[in-house]
Amino acid sequence: MWIKGSGLTRSLARTNDGLRVTGGSIIGRIVLGPALALALLLAAACSDSDDEATDGGSATPAQPTATGGEQTPSGTVTACDINLIASLPAADLTWEQLLPDEVPAPAGWSVEKGEGEGPFLDVSVGSAHLGTIELLQFPLEEGFDSADGVASLRAWAEEYYDGVEADRTGSYGESYTFEGVEPTPVTFGAMCAVLYGFEGTQDGEVLDRVAGYATFSGGRLFLAVASYDAGNASEGIGWLDPEKLVEYEQSFDDLMRALEMPPE
Repeated sequence: MWIKGSGLTRSLARTNDGLRVTGGSIIGRIVLGPALALALLLAAACSDSDDEATDGGSATPAQPTATGGEQTPSGTVTACDINLIASLPAADLTWEQLLPDEVPAPAGWSVEKGEGEGPFLDVSVGSAHLGTIELLQFPLEEGFDSADGVASLRAWAEEYYDGVEADRTGSYGESYTFEGVEPTPVTFGAMCAVLYGFEGTQDGEVLDRVAGYATFSGGRLFLAVASYDAGNASEGIGWLDPEKLVEYEQSFDDLMRALEMPPE
């Protein structure tokens, strides 16, 4: 369900032009579009505050699917191991560690580890490159309640939404429309996680779209992210077509559920 209200589609008086990253920022071979670069700044914004209630609304864009975790009426994910979070070492996770032997992909598509040491997967059809999936990680800051990890991940996602919307509204003006997917409990391999994502439009044109999965382990926040940014796409960075990203999102969920956890 795409969130409307709760600060996600309202007009904002504040601006955050200072956070705007034009053309993406590059760290080694990792290319971060504006939405992902902003995640670096918002990773420290986690809090253990209660989730705010959100109003329902009709969905305009297609929504990243969330079918990974079985939920009880209380919202607790039962198809993942919350204890696994504490047992994993405080070390980097890599795609090489996580990918299954057979990587889920739509018929005729391929998802493979990208060349070089950067933490990204290449998604393609034949020789045509479609986009990338990045595996990002940041240290958890104080205030992240590991005992109630899914709630903390939801709080992180909502802080991220607020920051992105403020940034985009300040850059594009009041005609920019932001719609975020409700942070939903899913699985990241065997770990508890949340699905998050958003789409930003202006005058009917998709300017940016993000589909991501967030989890934590060993004192770190881990994000698997597929993103489209109109400015970056013109330079061949990230996903090149938002419709292809929409088409891929169900298989993205299949991939995240199929990940294998590294040995303890």
